[in-house]
Amino acid sequence: MAIAEKLIELSRLRDTGALTDEEFAVAKKEFFSHEPGSREPQEAAHLGSAQATSLPRSNKGTSSQFLNPKANLKTLLRFAVIIAVLCGGIWLFLRFSVGEKAANTIVGTLVKAPVDLQDSVVTVEASSMMSIPLSLPYTGSLSVMVEVVRGNPMDVFLVDASGLQEMKAGNRFAVLSDFEAIKTKTMSRTARLNNGVYYLVLRDTSLGLFSSSTSDVKVRVKLSA
Repeated sequence: MAIAEKLIELSRLRDTGALTDEEFAVAKKEFFSHEPGSREPQEAAHLGSAQATSLPRSNKGTSSQFLNPKANLKTLLRFAVIIAVLCGGIWLFLRFSVGEKAANTIVGTLVKAPVDLQDSVVTVEASSMMSIPLSLPYTGSLSVMVEVVRGNPMDVFLVDASGLQEMKAGNRFAVLSDFEAIKTKTMSRTARLNNGVYYLVLRDTSLGLFSSSTSDVKVRVKLSA
C-alpha cells in the first residue's frame, strides 16, 4: 500500500471515530517506523491531510443523538417547561392588568380553549324581559342552558344587536332559531355561531296576578372550538 493511501486510510478511521487523535498519531508513527526504507516526507503528510479533509466527516454522533429517544424526550420536556413558564407569565401579567376574568377570556381566545360566557342565576320580573350580553371571542359551538329554578315559564331568544333594538321597540325581530323557546322552564341548545356580540333574552309574559311576581332562572352559556 502506498504511503499516501495508508495515510488516507488512517485519516478516515480517525474521522469516523474508530481512532482517536492520539491513536492516529501513534499508528502513523508506527507505520513509518516499520515501513522498510520509508520516511515521513512532508509532501505525503500534506497529501494525506488534504485528501482526508476532502472525505465526508461522519456525523455518527449527531445522528445517534438525533435518534436517541431519551435525548429527544429531554428536549421536548425543556420546550414544554419553557412554553408553560411563558404562558403563565403572560396570564399573570394580563390578570394584574385587566383582571382574572378578562385574562382567562384573552388566553382562551388565543388558544381557542372552552370559555364560560355566563354561569349565574338571574331574577326576571313578571311581565318583563331581561337581556344578557354574550361576546363570542371566536367562531365556535355555543351551548346555552336555561332552567327556571323558581317561578314562571320563560320565552328564550338569542338575537343580535339589531334584533334586540327591534324587540325593545315592540317591532318584529329576527331571532337565531337554534336558540328559541316559548313558555319553557328548561332549554338546552347547541349550535355553531360566528364570533361577535349576541344577546340572550329571557321574557316572562305572565302578569304576576296568579303566578310568581319574580322568577329565578339559572343561565349557563359556554363556547368551545
